[in-house]
Order: sequence, then structure tokens, then C-alpha cells
Amino acid sequence: MNPTLSKTSQSHRAMYKPNASPIAATEPNQLISRLIESSGGVNSLARSMRQKGIVTQMDSTQLESWTRYPEDFRSIDPITKTARLITCTKSLLPLQWLCGRLGCCFVPGRAAFTHIRGKGSRTWFAASLQLHDLRRVVISAFLQDNPSSKPEITGDEGRLIAKSWSTVFGWVEGFLRSHSLGADLQPRKSHLSRAHSPILFRTTSSWRIMTEALADPKCPSRNAVSEAVGHPFGGAKQGSDGFPRYPLKDTVDKWAQSRGEDGNTGNGSRGPLDYTLALCHAANSLEPLAWLAAESGGYLVFPRLPTIPKLSFVDLLQFWERTMVELAELDSSIARALLDRQIEPTELAQLQNEWEDVVEWMTGFVAEW
Repeated sequence: MNPTLSKTSQSHRAMYKPNASPIAATEPNQLISRLIESSGGVNSLARSMRQKGIVTQMDSTQLESWTRYPEDFRSIDPITKTARLITCTKSLLPLQWLCGRLGCCFVPGRAAFTHIRGKGSRTWFAASLQLHDLRRVVISAFLQDNPSSKPEITGDEGRLIAKSWSTVFGWVEGFLRSHSLGADLQPRKSHLSRAHSPILFRTTSSWRIMTEALADPKCPSRNAVSEAVGHPFGGAKQGSDGFPRYPLKDTVDKWAQSRGEDGNTGNGSRGPLDYTLALCHAANSLEPLAWLAAESGGYLVFPRLPTIPKLSFVDLLQFWERTMVELAELDSSIARALLDRQIEPTELAQLQNEWEDVVEWMTGFVAEW
């Protein structure tokens, strides 16, 4: 790992302070207006989004329409669409994808752990199951390799590992912070130029993330998603077959189609995740993502990256063996803490120490993949 990257990550351990009832600081359209003002105007922000190659088709008229009040326009801004997509699908995958692309992690707020504070057994049993699932995913990735070849992680295997790790990180980090273990850092503005490299879902397209979210058995139908994402700007219309048709249904279907990325062919369109990501990059600000995290009942955390040399495939197996040891030690500490069905302050301190070791090695493993 580059030493300069380590110094940068140590100096930017910024987080948005957890809140039992997160309240958005401003409406999305007002937030976009502020991003436009800080970036030199509508044309400047649109040009920056095009030049970075994240959004190839973006004009000032479309960008400016996002800043108007709802009653004045029929185009919903991508931040609102992303928030409604998360709510409607009941999936944090879109938010986790955005966090991973911008180098941070989503952590649930105190409200998610209020009912078990002082007890914690149910939450820690859930965390233990997630730890086991994480270990299973990584072991499966190595078992599929040819014994005579060097160990390696494919794109799909790495994506599953990153997805599982993101869930584990959020639950464990959120539970420890909900018990006020250690001082909470005051929130401050975080800029992309000062954040370290992304570590999660970095090779996964937004359409693939939305396909997974929409394919969940708990997710409502595409029509219901379209209605929720578009309401109240796009009501149902009667189709030629006599059945109601939602204007956004075709758009939602397009979001979940391949755009020709990752070696696949398709004619899908850029979704709200792409535009939200582009806004963050173009404005050099994490405000949109922080707003989405607050709307989802949590906050952002920048994990520390370990100061280890860059790994070769030869060292990958040995590196994972050390990571597996750290995960096993945390799992063992959880089991010991749950023997009396209650986690004491001293046990929490021990869990915090074990967790810091896991974060250092596991974050490095995901980053190196």
C-alpha cells in the first residue's frame, strides 16, 4: 500500500455523527442548487460531469430542472429517485454501491440498535451469522481455484465478498458506536479530493446493483416501484390494452438493463445512481451521499486502510489466512460475550479491539482485490 495513502486515510477519518432520528439538512433540489453554486454555475457543473466521463449526456437545462420546486417541474432529481428506490425495494444495495464507489461505508444509526442496547445478544447473533457468511464466501472463492494454479479472485467473487463485507461492517460498527464506545467525532465536510480510494463494488455497474435490488423476493413489482419512484409527478395512464401504465415503468426497466459494461451487451440507460455519483464527483462533495445515508437512518464512515505492501497473487492466500484468523478471533470473542446473554462494558472493549484488527486486515483484502 502506498504510504501516502495511509497518511491521507489517517487524516480523514471523518464521519457524520450518528443520530437516533436522522433529519435531512435540506431538500434534494436545494442541495443540488448549493452544489451548483459552489461549482461555478449550471454550465460549469454540467461540463464537469461530462468531462469526467461518468455521465456522457448532461445538459444545463436538465441539470437546472432538478433545482426547481416539485410543483414547477415533472422531472425528479436523481437523489430523490435513489432515496425512493432504496425505500421501495427495501434494499441498501444502491446506497452501499454509492458508498463503495466514493470510498466510504454506510453504518446504521443508533435507532437501529435502541431496542437491544444493554442486551445485544440478538444483534450479535445476527452479526455472527454475517461473519460466517463472509468467511463462507471467501473460502468458496478459493476452493474454486485450480489447486495447481495461483490463487486469485474473479470479478464476481470479489463483488460477493465486498457485498458481504459491507453488511458486516455496517452492523458491527453500528452496534459498537451505538453503545458510545469511544468518543464520537464531530461531523465535518468531506471532499472527494481528500478521501481515499474506493474499496467496495468498484467493478460493479449501477444497472447490476439495481437488478439485484429489484430481483429481491421482498421487492414489489416493477409497476409498484415505478409508481413509488415517480409519485406524485407521474400518475398512472391507461394503456392501449386498457390496463394502467406508469410512465416510469419503461425507465425503471431501462435502469436494470446492461449498458454494454462488464463485457455484456444491452441498451440500458443511465440510472439515478449514475447521476448521483456524477453529482458527487463533479461538485467534489459527499453531501448527496450524506443526505441519502441520513434518509436511510444512518451515516457515513471512512474505514482506515492498512499500511501493508501491495500484494501479489502469490501472497494472496497467506494474506487471507491472516484475515481469517482475525475474523475467527472476533467470532470467538462474540461467543464468549454471549455466554451470559449480556455484553458487559469490558467485553465491549475487547470486541472493539478485535474489531479494529478485523477492519484493518479485511479492508486491506477488499481493497487489494
